[in-house]
Amino acid sequence: MLMPHWSEVPKVLYALTIRWTAVPVCLAQAKIFCQTRVDEMGFFAKLSSSRFCGAVLLALTLGRVLYSPCVRRLFRNMTLPGIPDAVAPKYATCSDSDLVQGVSLVVTVKDTCAQAEELLTHLSIIFPKDMHVYYAYPAIRGCRHVDTQNVGNKLFTHFTEVAVGAADAPIAGFLKVQPLLKTKYAVLMHNDAYPMERDFACELFRALEANPHYPIAAPQIYEAASDKVIVPHGHHQNLHVRPSPTSETGFRIDYDLSLHLLTQRKPEDFQEGPQVDFLEDHAFFARSDRYHELLDPAGSFTLEYMDMILNMRARNTSAWYVPTARCIFDVDTNKITWEDVPYLVYKRSEQIGHQVRTYLTKKWGVEFVNTGIWNYVRYVMLADVVIKKESLPTDWKDQAAIFYSWFESVGFNRYNGQYLPDFIEEPAPGTVNVSRTMKWTLPTDVPEHRVPPKSAMNILPKLQRKKVGAIDISFKDPHLPIGVTQRRCDASQPLSYRECGLVVEDNGECKCFTYNVPFNLKTTLYLDKLMAWMKLPARAFMYGQMKYWSVPIAPEQMDFFCDRTQEDCSFEVSFSENAKVLQWSWFGDQEKQMFTPEGMAIGAAIALAILCPILMPRLSKKKADKFSEKKLN
Repeated sequence: MLMPHWSEVPKVLYALTIRWTAVPVCLAQAKIFCQTRVDEMGFFAKLSSSRFCGAVLLALTLGRVLYSPCVRRLFRNMTLPGIPDAVAPKYATCSDSDLVQGVSLVVTVKDTCAQAEELLTHLSIIFPKDMHVYYAYPAIRGCRHVDTQNVGNKLFTHFTEVAVGAADAPIAGFLKVQPLLKTKYAVLMHNDAYPMERDFACELFRALEANPHYPIAAPQIYEAASDKVIVPHGHHQNLHVRPSPTSETGFRIDYDLSLHLLTQRKPEDFQEGPQVDFLEDHAFFARSDRYHELLDPAGSFTLEYMDMILNMRARNTSAWYVPTARCIFDVDTNKITWEDVPYLVYKRSEQIGHQVRTYLTKKWGVEFVNTGIWNYVRYVMLADVVIKKESLPTDWKDQAAIFYSWFESVGFNRYNGQYLPDFIEEPAPGTVNVSRTMKWTLPTDVPEHRVPPKSAMNILPKLQRKKVGAIDISFKDPHLPIGVTQRRCDASQPLSYRECGLVVEDNGECKCFTYNVPFNLKTTLYLDKLMAWMKLPARAFMYGQMKYWSVPIAPEQMDFFCDRTQEDCSFEVSFSENAKVLQWSWFGDQEKQMFTPEGMAIGAAIALAILCPILMPRLSKKKADKFSEKKLN
């Protein structure tokens, strides 16, 4: 059997790669070919054959890299700066008068409330002062303490503050403001979205004027990652339904992650057109008289990126993507204040997440799976937060709100049988029953005016299974275990509770509560840095840690413990009228370790996996040399 000349191998294998676009197919073919060669050869020939097989696999990999535009862009992006190149406007410039008369700015609170001044200041720099600006916030303890009205009045001529319910979703603010709008169009945005240029509103305005069939225009949204790197946010494709054994209707809704959208960075990568698979709610542009039927507050605490696009597709339309309008989704967790905490932890709780899932499942007739996105966001935003005594409120009711919000943040959801927003309005001093129940009493029935004209089964493609290699975004278990330890501390010695989570001084006694997270959040192996270098969302690495790297919690070592399958569990805690919160955190002010035991173990395993292919041929060669010597002797 003749062996191809080494110089021809890359050419032959590249041709095979072009024909077999899926890498697994190429590798399978190569494996069969190599195994056949090895079986036909003797001991000495096997050594040469193993090198040949290695060259085959290497050539296949290189061929795939050369063949895939997305992979090529991935490597290209590693050489690009952290901030994407500016994209030239496509449409005619808007005058101040065009924007003032045609567009209003409607801002609602997404997760945090205290960044209102920062965002409004940013908007005042790039947009005309005479534009109509509306700011909607949830009237929950904490958020309502932020003085947005005075800030807005100083920055804009026409500023209106609107309060929604303490437990209302962000989109409720868009809907409450709608009757107040006097312009044909509105920028609907959350207070975590920062337009990158003045052209943001103009490009969206001109795009909808040029495309009258579309009710909403979607901008290019980035997110601020670590080290001042800006990466894509919103990268879904192939929205579909497929069979599901856990669904009452037999089908579930799902999507894939798009490497194409993830690697767009240079101006030539982008193309304006219909956006049919998702609509991010951080910022978009809408016709003022139409958006009420496309935005459902009951489906907007989470998963709204699917619900909004389904509402459009059920009406034979979609969003219109405008890449020349750019904004950055940015929440600096170092700036989270006590005012942010109550709304954030309630909004991102498991009970709200599953309420929305149940509601949308009823609304669209297919199962909305457990993405766990509510837990993911809560972990991303709170894992490193440490609020010191001097930054905490002095009013006792606000202190109590912060105290009980901590238990909400780790997974509890009832306080003397009440939901958090209701309980903290008039918190009870003294002993309180804190519990976690899996019995949901929040409304999940679909109002008649929210029943869509078509079900998801009628508007989405049907697949039998997820594509090979596509990432499964769902979690098997709907609930997380809760583990909390408690110990004593010295209120007069901050060092005694430096590594505590929640620290409370109550009638001369210092108590420390620390959360035991059921995931390994410390070991990153610098993969988060690698993702940032590749201009990919590094925060998503934590999502992978949550899904694939769980850490068992030893119940016997916990002072408060709820198993992930425990229907009801409760504990009694006390916050008297003399109590004070000295520190609010999950884990305290802990130093970050350069190396963790888990990280070193994985590093050793990876090193072994890399070294084995290098060392094995050398060991085999030595063995062959000894065998030859014995044979000659």
